[in-house]
Amino acid sequence: ITSTADFYKWTRNTLIPELIVGKWYNGDQPFGLRGFLNDRVNRIMGYGILRQVRIKE
Repeated sequence: ITSTADFYKWTRNTLIPELIVGKWYNGDQPFGLRGFLNDRVNRIMGYGILRQVRIKE
């Protein structure tokens, strides 16, 4: 990610979809999975923190 536009694109297309439980493979809505990540195994225990790491090229 090298620009603000790249960050927002990554956030919309990668980060947010993985944080919200989506529909099941057959199209049914998830039931009883509030607080779980999209993998349906790991649970969110609080809030996420993003950290910026800068590297020299």
